[in-house]
Amino acid sequence: MFLKVYYKISASIIWRLRKILPHIFLNFHRKSNKVLIYRLDAIGDYILFRNFFQCIYESLKYQDKELFFLGNIEYQDAFNKFDKQFFKKCFWVDKKLFYKDLFYHIKILFLIRKYSFNEVIHPVFSRERDYGDYFIKFFRTGEKIGFETDISIYSEVEAKASNKYYNVLIKDVYSNNFEFIRNKFFVEKLLNTSINISAPAFNIKKENNNSIVIFPGKRDVFRRWDSIKFSKVINYILINYSDIKIIIVGGNTDIEIANKILINVSNTNNLINLCGKTTIIELIEIINRTNLVISNETVAVHIAASTNTNCICLSNGTHYFRFNPYPSSISKNIITLYPDFFDSMSKDQLFQKYRYFSDVDINLIIPQKVINNVKTILK
Repeated sequence: MFLKVYYKISASIIWRLRKILPHIFLNFHRKSNKVLIYRLDAIGDYILFRNFFQCIYESLKYQDKELFFLGNIEYQDAFNKFDKQFFKKCFWVDKKLFYKDLFYHIKILFLIRKYSFNEVIHPVFSRERDYGDYFIKFFRTGEKIGFETDISIYSEVEAKASNKYYNVLIKDVYSNNFEFIRNKFFVEKLLNTSINISAPAFNIKKENNNSIVIFPGKRDVFRRWDSIKFSKVINYILINYSDIKIIIVGGNTDIEIANKILINVSNTNNLINLCGKTTIIELIEIINRTNLVISNETVAVHIAASTNTNCICLSNGTHYFRFNPYPSSISKNIITLYPDFFDSMSKDQLFQKYRYFSDVDINLIIPQKVINNVKTILK
């Protein structure tokens, strides 16, 4: 009870002081060789950018610089395993605490103030007002480099105002770029050189253990395929492929969804429920070893692309072309399924209508459509 009251009061104070705090905790600029790269967006966004850390680290432009990283604590373990070696020091932000805990909020601001960065790089296309652009105000650096933001979060007026926080803006001239390609474009402009990376990838050996991974969770309910539909697909697989093991994965918030699926599964002998029981590292390892992933449009899809794993992605079309469907030039293993009426629309029509948001009910995708693709992949 005390924590709930404290967080409510803290969040209110933080909100009221947002315009003042940047001036109190300014990181005064002293010339140095320190460069900060920061991303506070989700795990999937990190996966679609992480391969470019090495490019920056090995570039002529930054070969004599000390690189620092500020990131979202949700992917800290994955970062420490795969990318930590490219940075002098890393800092982590719990976004939920930063938003509602005044002492934690101030602690992070003091941490940022402690270092004198000569350059700050914020390579996020859809910049967040409450985190990404909020942090950039604290720096008085030689250069503050960012993407010229789109209007998926900001209005046009807000976007124009927030762009002024940066003194170097990189503009994506192709509005229908897939996010990995857009990230590559940003880094090539930053380094003023071409980059020979064609797809996201984890440097781990590919394995197969005759299993299928089901990732049924998704924060937005209208982008989450119904548990009964997942059950129908699972029942089909268990009946027709007796040698295949089903593994259900997800976070703590997906446990209830997994339990609803299990209620309608006729035989669970060949099924393992790992919802709420895996770390991000373990999830990457599980997906790397599986034959197929069936998932809503989540981090599991990006992990599948990065581990060369077959994947059926269920999507309602939100951010069409940006995060779905995967271009074949990046991955031929990702099959994205949409409601049937998408087939009657051109790609340009879908992009114009759903480039920022789609309220289409994902449950218009019927189980048989998924089953047909399972048959094709497993034959």
